[in-house]
Amino acid sequence: MFAGAGRIARMARQAGQKAVALDIVYSSHSHCFDINEDAGFALAAKSLLDGDYGEVMGTYGVCCSSWVATSRGSTKRSFLTPMGCTEYQSVLLANKMVSRLVLLILINVAMLGTYWIEQPSSTLIMLHERMVWLLDLLERLNMRMFRQLFWMRALQHPTPKRTILFSNSRWISLFSFAARMKKHQLRSQIETTDTYFNKEGKKRFKGNASLKKTQTLV
Repeated sequence: MFAGAGRIARMARQAGQKAVALDIVYSSHSHCFDINEDAGFALAAKSLLDGDYGEVMGTYGVCCSSWVATSRGSTKRSFLTPMGCTEYQSVLLANKMVSRLVLLILINVAMLGTYWIEQPSSTLIMLHERMVWLLDLLERLNMRMFRQLFWMRALQHPTPKRTILFSNSRWISLFSFAARMKKHQLRSQIETTDTYFNKEGKKRFKGNASLKKTQTLV
């Protein structure tokens, strides 16, 4: 889900596995790939249910723009207010997306499968009220959710991009080789933001065309 370039799905097929890649960018004139729409959520759920019991795996590169540090000023999210300013439509849609993600993870868990969630390291997604509920449920079921931090630069990414994975699989520890890097290795090869001064003369930053390209992981 949120498959982007679909690399994980392609590699799975090359390894002889069945794989489905879903992303809203795959269709500009229908709702069938939008998880916030009924059709898109139904397709995502059906894709999981078509998997093999005990072997199905869901990888979720959830849209992160509403959850990271760079958008805190506009979303009003914080550690104390993770649900943000719900007067904004974009915040409501992001909250809804995570609620539906929780439902998909429940399908993974019910089928004794595996799930992976990928986010930038500054994400507040795990403080979403539905995620908090899910973590409490998993704890009561004696099921663990592991996490692993790593640098995307170690995987030949043009920017350092500190990233975090959440999963019920200990195998995410394989990314630990990329958890530490030296300072000189963390210099970005591209500029992802432009600077400007507002009316008050304060320096401000805004994302440029290169920023969106850095999201490609799966």
